[in-house]
Amino acid sequence: MISDETITLLCYFSICSFGLIINAFCLYKITTLREFRHCFGYICTVQLISNTITLTIFLFWSCPSLLFLEESNIYEIFNHIFGDFGILAWNLTMYSHIACCVNRFIAMYYPTKYSGIFDKRMCRIIILSIWILSMCHVVPYIFFGCSYKFSNTNLTWIFEFNKCTNILTSIDFYLSLTNVCFTLFLDSLIFIKLGIQGKKSSELHGTNAVSVINVKSTDVQSSNKKLTVKKSSKTKSVYSNRVRFFLQSFIQNILIAIELICFHIICYRVQGKIWAMVFSSCAWALCHTLDGLVLCIFNKEIRNSLLRVCSHNK
Repeated sequence: MISDETITLLCYFSICSFGLIINAFCLYKITTLREFRHCFGYICTVQLISNTITLTIFLFWSCPSLLFLEESNIYEIFNHIFGDFGILAWNLTMYSHIACCVNRFIAMYYPTKYSGIFDKRMCRIIILSIWILSMCHVVPYIFFGCSYKFSNTNLTWIFEFNKCTNILTSIDFYLSLTNVCFTLFLDSLIFIKLGIQGKKSSELHGTNAVSVINVKSTDVQSSNKKLTVKKSSKTKSVYSNRVRFFLQSFIQNILIAIELICFHIICYRVQGKIWAMVFSSCAWALCHTLDGLVLCIFNKEIRNSLLRVCSHNK
């Protein structure tokens, strides 16, 4: 019979290996492609960095801990350090998703002011704020006795419960829940705006089609027709991009919401170490893996590059 440790190891290794490859590839492409040299692209870069950090911790610390690492004073020191990085990565994910959602909201509701709001200076402020706020969450784990570490006994990452950690876990849950509710609220407003724009776009396209059929064919009218078709094509392209970015952000926010429910609620109500592992650390790793996969799927530049690499290897 397969032991619990072997099942856990296989889960972590398979999920995190795939996730690390996807996220590392996306991170490489998003930092080299010119199409992503804007505020939304820089925020996505932070998301990918947080995903990569988390999956690296699982692969190069959790898996070796289950395989051969023995508990000692040095082990405990590194265990706490990797736990701190895990906390940092999770909060990077949370704040980058909020920034991403706000970015999409302004792009939808204030398109003419977008480039003025998200200039280079504002992008730097946003990225710096994400990192500073995320680091603030790590401070209590370094200086105030709070502890988050990997447990070989429980096969999962656990909070070492004391007064400090009890307070922080509650803050982490409710703050994360508030952030998810806020982002989903913005997503609902963006969805409404997309629906209105889609209806207007289809009505405009229908009107243009009727007018083109009714006019006589002259050089001037032919030129106007080309301009109309070009404008209509550009409008459809902008709209499809907005829909794509919305779906990316929305699905990623749903993944975080599911992970929060699994990590803070379901894992405490299931029986057995394996199921507790599945709904806590495994769900955490899977969330970061799928987060990178969603970004890859909804960005054709990255997706096409990955498909080319896969076809070349075949």
